[in-house]
Amino acid sequence: MLSLFLHADDSGGYNVELKLKDGQDVRVSGKGEVKELSGRLFEPSAPYDSRLKGILLARLFRWNEWVNLGEVFDSSARFLLPDGSLLEPAVSWVSRLRYEAIGAMAMQLNAVLVPEFLAVFLGNEGDREATQKRMHSYIAQGVKMAWVIIPSQKTMIIYREGADVEIQIGFEHELSGGEVLPGFRFDLKEFAG
Repeated sequence: MLSLFLHADDSGGYNVELKLKDGQDVRVSGKGEVKELSGRLFEPSAPYDSRLKGILLARLFRWNEWVNLGEVFDSSARFLLPDGSLLEPAVSWVSRLRYEAIGAMAMQLNAVLVPEFLAVFLGNEGDREATQKRMHSYIAQGVKMAWVIIPSQKTMIIYREGADVEIQIGFEHELSGGEVLPGFRFDLKEFAG
């Protein structure tokens, strides 16, 4: 397992240190202090799971082009959260208001930016308990809605700010973006194919 450690330098950039350490994740504070968390930094995807991520990303991107309310990001986006932790969701969305509020800082890795929506995919070995803790932490830091998708179990776990966690079994449902993604609807039947 590869662990990634980032250290801020005096110019506001980051130095990267890689270490092999099974089961380690990293957290970076805005001041460059490194803190370790348990869990994986990178979750490899089976081709099927990767296909599903692509479907969701494409649908969210198409919706966003239509409404033009924000910015859509894929799994290569890295967000620095207010507590210093790094967030690398499979799919995410940031409202235009939040994105423009940080201006040119959006181009820097050390800019604090919290997506309003995110989706993560868990493989067979995904740690649901650790993921649940992370989702509650993300919601506490400003994420408005998070979808945890477990393709192998055909399960969706939905976290919303100020609401109970919702679990849906099966890909027969349609998910709504609600107030976070107004007008966005995602038919899970697209995952069944």
